[in-house]
Amino acid sequence: MSIALLRHPAALVLLPLLAACDGGTEPASTTTPPPGPPAAGDQQPPDASGPQKTTELQVQSATIDMITVKNGDVEVPAKFTGVTGSVRVDLDDPKGTSGELTIDLASWDSGLELRDDRIKETFFEVAAHPTTTFAIKSMETTDTLAEVGKTASGKLRGTLTWREATVELIAPVSIERTGDSELHLKSTEPFVVDMQALGMDAQKQALITLCQHDSLLDAVTVSVDMVVGPPAPEPATPSTTETPAAQPPSEGSGPKALPKVEQKAKPGAPATLDPKAGPSAPGTKAVPLNKGGN
Repeated sequence: MSIALLRHPAALVLLPLLAACDGGTEPASTTTPPPGPPAAGDQQPPDASGPQKTTELQVQSATIDMITVKNGDVEVPAKFTGVTGSVRVDLDDPKGTSGELTIDLASWDSGLELRDDRIKETFFEVAAHPTTTFAIKSMETTDTLAEVGKTASGKLRGTLTWREATVELIAPVSIERTGDSELHLKSTEPFVVDMQALGMDAQKQALITLCQHDSLLDAVTVSVDMVVGPPAPEPATPSTTETPAAQPPSEGSGPKALPKVEQKAKPGAPATLDPKAGPSAPGTKAVPLNKGGN
């Protein structure tokens, strides 16, 4: 390599390439040591953006109370008791509460059997539409359920679906933590479900005609009282282990036969008179039979 090349400014850039092409030695590599632990006082706070501690609880018991108004001002109280489903809640921050409840319409009970049958058959049409669902979306609250005995109050938001119709509902409720994994949810004031919004006009008119009512209001007031807790344990699976069949006893393993004991007649005892019994025992005297009888 000439001295003139080294004097040119571009040569400084080309030198590494020329060295590589000429088989020159590569520059020594340097390894950056891993960073050490942070010094005291430099610890960063834990990341608070991690996943929430959500607990899924099953409905243990529930009652949905309803009041309908007929003939202008006559209140008819009733309730649903057939409620199933689950609720997912973060005990530290209940705002993310969600879940789904299924209501068995055949569990309607107003205390009058004839009226209940008419409402189930004509109004709810339970034979074709046995259930309705309420989906819990969120809860507006600033309270926490981090400890047993705490109560979170606020508004539960969700949607009620009946057949093809869905309406949004806002239910003022309180949620009390009554155990480590048990919550008591109840209405702090009734909320309203509108029958017309659910598309139930035809069923309402059919019920008015059947029961000979003067009127039936669309607005139905509703209250909820529900306890949720941990899922019930699954029943134990019965054992499928088969008992081995009994094996026939091996030779010599069965019960041993008792030795035959030869019975000897006592001296002076009469010999047997039965000709089929064979000879008399030793030491006995045979008695001749009289052919003519006595």
